[in-house]
Amino acid sequence: MAAGDRSAARRAQLREQLIDAAEQRVALAGTDALRARDLAQDIGVALGAIYNLVSDLDELPLLVSQRTLARLDVALAEAADGAAGSPAERLKAIASAYLAFAQAHPRLWRNIFHGVPADLPEVPVWLVEQQRKMFRHILDPLEALRPRMHQQDRLMFAHTLFSATHGIVQLSLEQRFFAVPADAIDRQLALLVDAVCAGLPDAP
Repeated sequence: MAAGDRSAARRAQLREQLIDAAEQRVALAGTDALRARDLAQDIGVALGAIYNLVSDLDELPLLVSQRTLARLDVALAEAADGAAGSPAERLKAIASAYLAFAQAHPRLWRNIFHGVPADLPEVPVWLVEQQRKMFRHILDPLEALRPRMHQQDRLMFAHTLFSATHGIVQLSLEQRFFAVPADAIDRQLALLVDAVCAGLPDAP
């Protein structure tokens, strides 16, 4: 292997180790735990070497989000595939899997939504595409449930249904305001999906 190839391979290996270390720190203590000096120590490099692996420290929460979204995507796909019966049952299984993932990985889950720096000019295209990919889990059963609904209306409603589910899960996990008790949230999500599916118009 040529020297240049070895150098590129070493850099790629260190970059993966850096993302691993960032993921572990976010999982244990949240996004605010990402500090360059700590991460450099974690992977055994000089502090300045961190910036040869990522453009800046703000890139790391996004890279961790990419991994978390991929794992969440697998969890939702397995839930949808394992659900029997109607499209409403699939949506309930997806909502339940979303809740279970957030409960199992609360800080990584929060990083998806709070790990984007406020002054970032725009979210990277690769992260936006991964977020969009997730909505197929909602769109597919919605299409089976209401096939005559306009495609754009269906997409908008998928966003609305996700927002409602996410809000319920977030308030419950953080125990804020009128949060649903943790031991009742799964059942309440199922009731919400049933009510929504029963009343959803099949607009042409």
